[in-house]
Amino acid sequence: MKKGIAIGLFLMSTFVLQAQVKVVNWKQFLKIKNETTEKVKVINFWATWCGPCIKELPVFEGVNAAHSDSVEVVLVSLDHVDRLDEKVNPFVLKKQIRSTVVLLNDIDFNAWMPKIRADWGGEIPVTLVVYKGKELFHKGEITEAELVSLIKKVKE
Repeated sequence: MKKGIAIGLFLMSTFVLQAQVKVVNWKQFLKIKNETTEKVKVINFWATWCGPCIKELPVFEGVNAAHSDSVEVVLVSLDHVDRLDEKVNPFVLKKQIRSTVVLLNDIDFNAWMPKIRADWGGEIPVTLVVYKGKELFHKGEITEAELVSLIKKVKE
């Protein structure tokens, strides 16, 4: 009986781990980005191997918690899809990330990055704030005050 419970708990934890981060392709990402809602969409491109990205994650989590009625935070991992189960999912669980997290499974960065922003050279972290067709872009680490300012500005 104990063995059955242990196996069940293991399977449940494995399912939760796998369910944490959804892998999306470019077209699926565009659907997420371009979906029109009454909420401001904050999209942050990051990776588990990026120190500045990890440092700023609490900013997004704080804004997500404080403004969940008017803001939707989407964290787009640029980790390699092969690292999903060994690195990305455990990282999301350990950090208790509540924002939506997706892993963009498109390694042709040179093809899609200019479609996000022509002058984006591939550095991360970067943040895109989207509201009803208007987009604002921020390169590098962002503070909570800067993010809140961008959210207000995109609604003007």
